[in-house]
Amino acid sequence: MAREQRKDVDYFPHDCNHGRKMHVIEARYGNDGYAVWFKLLEQLGKANNHFIDISDEMTLMFLTSVFNVDEKTTINILQDLAKIQAIDRELFEDHKILWSDKFCNSIEDAYRKRKQKMFSKQDILSQKLIKNDSIPRGNPSIPRGLTEKTRKTTQKVLNTAESIPKEEYSIVKERKEEERKEEYTPIGVVDFSNQPDKPKIDFLNLVTFFNENRGVMPEVKKLSDTRKKRIIALERQHGKKAILQVIEKSKSSDFMQGQNKEGWVANYDWIFKPANFIKILEDNYANREKPRNSNIQPTDADHKKSAVSAVNAMFGQSR
Repeated sequence: MAREQRKDVDYFPHDCNHGRKMHVIEARYGNDGYAVWFKLLEQLGKANNHFIDISDEMTLMFLTSVFNVDEKTTINILQDLAKIQAIDRELFEDHKILWSDKFCNSIEDAYRKRKQKMFSKQDILSQKLIKNDSIPRGNPSIPRGLTEKTRKTTQKVLNTAESIPKEEYSIVKERKEEERKEEYTPIGVVDFSNQPDKPKIDFLNLVTFFNENRGVMPEVKKLSDTRKKRIIALERQHGKKAILQVIEKSKSSDFMQGQNKEGWVANYDWIFKPANFIKILEDNYANREKPRNSNIQPTDADHKKSAVSAVNAMFGQSR
């Protein structure tokens, strides 16, 4: 059986000089903009066929934790990267797919040496539409809500799909089930069919534990699907113990319990945002020890003890 060809890379060129696009991102977002861009390139390098579909909320949450910025900032930076064409604007705005033509051009030598074809933008659209069952056999139609440019590109994809033999088309369709078993992680794509069963999370007990250890934070009444997905993602990356630790650390933090200049108090959703979760886990909001009072004067007993210790040290005597 032939070995499956790789569809990722271990490294990519990193130029020492950056153009106006990177200057715009840095000027607007500072080091966060710089870090997000190059961390995104790293993730695109690891990703299967070098694109990332963030229409899946779990994938977006994972990227946010990798970038170490909040979700709103992540979205804003990605929108600006699309506007300046650092990532493909059409794929991002119409399909929530992150893909960079410039990045793919920078690594094409790796595929040339492998004598392997790299995924193109049209390949990505074709896979996306087939996966979503948007390409029906026999009577193709263009999905609504697309820009004119995307509609033209999609029409090419539909025309191509019609020319695909039925046998090959069925093979492509069968890949959908396999793709559902995969998830994008820090080390690339992991096949969960070969992984041990994931531990189940008792959300009712989690809410109870939070409410009993929340301090002055607002009580949680219900866990929405979004809240549950976020907990599942954090549990996969950090484990159950870390979730309980973050709740306990939040209770013991004076700052998070409202003892700050603004009287601000943390809440459930804030502590479980990926960027905040890591900071709490790393004790960024932990109480600091108060400095010792330097005005306390040593007593006569302290002076006597110090003098005795000095004499003993000089003459090698022990008490």
